[in-house]
Amino acid sequence: MIRRLTLAFLVLSSTAVFADQEVELTFRNNPQRDGVEQHVYVERVPGSGEVYRTTPADHPRYLNSPLYAPSEAVPNAPFDHGAVGPYPMGRPLGITLGDWISASGSGTYRCEDGEGTVAATVDGLIPEAVYTMWYVMAPVPPLDPFANLYMPLGARDGSQATFTTDADGHAEYNAVFSPCLQFGGSQVRAGLTIVWHSDGQTYGSSPGPWSIVSHEQLGAGLPKAEPSRGLFATLSSAFADEDTELAFRGHLERDLVEQHVYVERVPGSGEVYRTTPADHQQYMSSPVYAPADAIPNAPFDHGAIGPYPKGRPLDLTLGDWMVASGSGTYRCEDGEGTVDATFDGLVRDAVYTMWYALLPVPPLDPFVSLDMPLGARDGSQATFTSDADGHAEYRAVFSPCLQFSGPQVRAVLAIVWHSDGQTYGSSPGPWSIGSHIHLGGAALPTK
Repeated sequence: MIRRLTLAFLVLSSTAVFADQEVELTFRNNPQRDGVEQHVYVERVPGSGEVYRTTPADHPRYLNSPLYAPSEAVPNAPFDHGAVGPYPMGRPLGITLGDWISASGSGTYRCEDGEGTVAATVDGLIPEAVYTMWYVMAPVPPLDPFANLYMPLGARDGSQATFTTDADGHAEYNAVFSPCLQFGGSQVRAGLTIVWHSDGQTYGSSPGPWSIVSHEQLGAGLPKAEPSRGLFATLSSAFADEDTELAFRGHLERDLVEQHVYVERVPGSGEVYRTTPADHQQYMSSPVYAPADAIPNAPFDHGAIGPYPKGRPLDLTLGDWMVASGSGTYRCEDGEGTVDATFDGLVRDAVYTMWYALLPVPPLDPFVSLDMPLGARDGSQATFTSDADGHAEYRAVFSPCLQFSGPQVRAVLAIVWHSDGQTYGSSPGPWSIGSHIHLGGAALPTK
């Protein structure tokens, strides 16, 4: 049986799937979850100007130590017990580590008639402070470097995520939203997390600058969906012995802004632009370039097209870029997934990788996605090369099976061209500079 696939996201009410289901939530801190404390730091040697993260092994000795922010952003690495510092010390946060880890919370999540409700009670938070609640998807096993997908609970603009504590550090949080949440499964786990904003500001659909002013204090896991319950579950039984047909298309073909190759509208100007569905035809013969600097992805923003400083030439035209096409199948059988795909019109004799990505629905602004190499988390199964004619055959067999799309995120496959000839393990690499999404939109359907 062939299950045909289009770019369109098929919205499915989760009413029947999670009807009348209530889940208990227990919010815990990082030491309780055996993780490295991420967003508050201690000065091990007073006056040194150097701060460190604390770990489950060493945090008891620092319970009376004042906490600081670092002076610059530090990448999240909760599972890396070696990434603890030292880092340059930033501003004091006005609390001790003991104050920080005294926080606790509990609550419930319920889905009924397609509507989700989260009710939570939290104590021991920072008094009279601003907090936000986040719905998080985390790869299983984790990526290295670490990456999670953070979405404000409820409305995508963050308007339902904000709450404040009273003078005793107590807060009651309640949000009602639609559609219901997706649970974890074979590829990602799902949960809720509470973030303190030490600057008193919130940042809409983004948590804000981690460690500098945004500090994750507590988290609660959502359960793993059972295969028989459908949404975002391990699909060994839900789609056993069925082939899902994959259609790979470029950004412009999907009515999106081209993201990772740029044209110089005025030759010699040193300025390059992204192309759009409305203007790309006039640039089909134009050479494409990388930008000189990294540019945030914004495929749905037709205003975020440039100009940007011109980088190196990519030695092909926009017409060459757009001629690429691809198709294939995904199959799940006995808990094992298989992707077979054929591509033509790719960059010749080039290095590519295949990615499994989760995209929030509707998209976040600024745009974010969770990008995972297909198969092994180290990227070893994701790499393939095109031949002298730009043709490639790709096959990967992996376990567990993929998770499909649901009401909160869309699951897709995409291929990335590496113009520098390098791959980057569990990361796609530097977008636009050396890594360029060539074809995507091969959506895994809603179940």
